[in-house]
Amino acid sequence: MEDLNLLSWGAGDKVITTFQKRLLVIITALCLLGYIPFTYVSALNGNHSIVFANAGFSIFLTLFVSFSLITQKRAPLLLIFLTLLFLLISSTLPILYVGQKGLFWFFPITLSVSFLFPAKIALIFGTLELMFSSAFAAIEVESPMSIRFIYAATFTLVFCNLISFRLHRNQAHLISISVTDAMTGLLNRHALDQQLQRSWNIWKEKGIPSVVAMIDLDKLKEVNDSHGHDVGDKNIIAFSYLAKSMIRKNDTIFRIGGDEFLIILEGTNYSGSLRVLNELKQRTFDSSKIITTISTGAASISGCESIDEWIKRADQSLYKAKEQGRNYVEFSKNWESTTSGRSHFESTHCEKLNAN
Repeated sequence: MEDLNLLSWGAGDKVITTFQKRLLVIITALCLLGYIPFTYVSALNGNHSIVFANAGFSIFLTLFVSFSLITQKRAPLLLIFLTLLFLLISSTLPILYVGQKGLFWFFPITLSVSFLFPAKIALIFGTLELMFSSAFAAIEVESPMSIRFIYAATFTLVFCNLISFRLHRNQAHLISISVTDAMTGLLNRHALDQQLQRSWNIWKEKGIPSVVAMIDLDKLKEVNDSHGHDVGDKNIIAFSYLAKSMIRKNDTIFRIGGDEFLIILEGTNYSGSLRVLNELKQRTFDSSKIITTISTGAASISGCESIDEWIKRADQSLYKAKEQGRNYVEFSKNWESTTSGRSHFESTHCEKLNAN
């Protein structure tokens, strides 16, 4: 599963939370409010290089935050790099122009960067800024004052990043708990919408189909009544491990109810997914650890329907599978797709819908 935490940024896109939106807006507003008056004063004093650096930082910071808020994903690394580059320049130039007074910018900048940007990148930036500021303080500032500054700056950098890393780790843990089923360790319904949207977007943009398969453990209630809920739970866990071991790396399985599961098979078509689902049905039937069978309803994605309609077709197929006596795989073939894109039936039907 892709990490859902924006502030622990590593590789890949991250989803931004409501808390992070507020944090981005508040810190960005404070940064701009602090930089605009200082930039104005620098312009009056003829310090055009500071004005240029501050203006560049303000522009790239605005682009960085706007991208994150609009797309709800992490900004590109190039945009992050340019923002921090202009920030580094704008934070060091005042030291060269006004001397030791410019050193005080280190503290609010370090605090802001540790919460605005990826944790590891913020640490690297803070270390570079600390090295430059400490070198200037050691050369230009009297000994007692320079030692105090270096100590305070080092403490601020370490403390901010420790708190930042801890917050990131705790938030990642909380998000993981919220989207994980406690019994099986599978993703739960809370994580389902995002993954469905992702598969839908891949289909719309690239024409690569996906299949949704809804699975029920047959007559699990009877197992619970006859053998006890502990035996029923063992069946659920055993099936979860079996299904997870059989799907591919780019497929995703969810537990969406007591005996209900959903699998998203990405980049596959009717024949490919039907083969996997039939094998899962057979291996469940043959397993000595699972005393129930499974019924499966599947549907391939279509560009002419919504996500809800896609799920509804899979759900309807599941009911048909149960009507067949259970231990059965029913596939909705109305919108059958191929791995090369939309089928002829889909293209024709979509054109009719658009014409109407």
